[in-house]
Amino acid sequence: MCELATLAMAASLVGGGVSAIGAYRQGQAAEQVGRNNATMAEYAAQDAQRRGEQEAMDIQRRGASLKSTQRVAQAANGLD
Repeated sequence: MCELATLAMAASLVGGGVSAIGAYRQGQAAEQVGRNNATMAEYAAQDAQRRGEQEAMDIQRRGASLKSTQRVAQAANGLD
């Protein structure tokens, strides 16, 4: 009877150890997923920054073009 209780206790300890290893590996996987998500978020932020800078340059270019067009039109009408 004592041997049966010892075997049950040993099986319980082994099961707990297996559960602990599984939990540890799951934690490692979740950590890697978090790192991957952070990397992707950084890439997305850099892309948004570049697109914003490009859009700002395009707007400035269009504004300069409009200003030049207005100056030419004024000069054609004899305005200073």
